[in-house]
Amino acid sequence: MASLLKVLCVLSALTATGLSLICKQCKSSDYKSCFGDTVTCPPDSACGTIYTYEGFAFSTFFTTCVPKNRCDLMGSASITDSKMKKSISCCYTDQCTPPKPTLPADNLQTNGVNCTTCKGGTFSTWCNSEDTLKCTGNENHCLLMTDAMGARRGCATDSICSIGTELDSAGLTTKYVCGATNGDTSATSSGSFGLHSIPFFSFIVAFAAAKIVYF
Repeated sequence: MASLLKVLCVLSALTATGLSLICKQCKSSDYKSCFGDTVTCPPDSACGTIYTYEGFAFSTFFTTCVPKNRCDLMGSASITDSKMKKSISCCYTDQCTPPKPTLPADNLQTNGVNCTTCKGGTFSTWCNSEDTLKCTGNENHCLLMTDAMGARRGCATDSICSIGTELDSAGLTTKYVCGATNGDTSATSSGSFGLHSIPFFSFIVAFAAAKIVYF
């Protein structure tokens, strides 16, 4: 019986290992020049390229392990006078190269949702304002986002809201809390964006804060 249990344990370990991909991990402002080490992913992960775009100054590609339920994520958020877009593409073999993610198209058609918009100070967790933003396209939720840059409020798509909380390798946390309409951010967004080691949106935070604390 003991021998049988040992065999089963070994088989179980081998099976678990077989479910884990090996993916390259790197970050770059250019999709074609992303080079880095490899990492063994958790089970149910794929090799993903995460594209975050907030103007050419904040155009970033991450290649790393991505939970399969985040593959093909595409969304956007508008905060005051800026728009952030992001998209994820995946592949499913060891050290594969995901295709270049496609960003969502602009949609300037108002959708009837109005959200408070503001920007807080560095590392703030709350901001408020009488200023409102008319949401457009699929950005039909009011967003409160907090990170190392501070609190920011505006409009967001379902996919952005679904991120919840993300933590990067430097220990920097980004939180997304969404409500339904008219500035309500009391409803906590569902899910978490658990990218292995380096989630992509936090890179914008770390990059922007680089001249202060990191990177």
